[in-house]
Amino acid sequence: MFSPNLFTLNEWIALIQQDPEQAKQHVIWLRAQIKIQGIMADPALEISIEDHARAQDLLKKAANDPQQAERIARMAAIGQVTLSGYPSHDDWLKLVQADPTLAKQVYLELKTKQARLGLQTPPALQKSIDIYHSVISQQQT
Repeated sequence: MFSPNLFTLNEWIALIQQDPEQAKQHVIWLRAQIKIQGIMADPALEISIEDHARAQDLLKKAANDPQQAERIARMAAIGQVTLSGYPSHDDWLKLVQADPTLAKQVYLELKTKQARLGLQTPPALQKSIDIYHSVISQQQT
């Protein structure tokens, strides 16, 4: 069984910036899970590790490239929202009103996470996705 904490690329970027030691420990844990589970390991574990490597590469490139740094800042903002918990109804309302583009990107981040987790998707994640749909529907009426 795997942890629902299989971070996406944006979440890895946010976590590496926020707490590089925690990110490192989590990669070690993911690799251990792959070893323990062997051929039965969920592919999502490997995908998360690959996203960690990509995040590190992007952060290195961003150090010398202002355009990349701007892109990384946007990616980290998305990752930070989803790392801090799944948005509630009030969170979604505030986010949609303040920045509808960011809200949609956060929603897509959650959908990515849902796709990776499949049947292991936590109910709170599914609920947050459903709430986004509800908030968007209310905004359109």
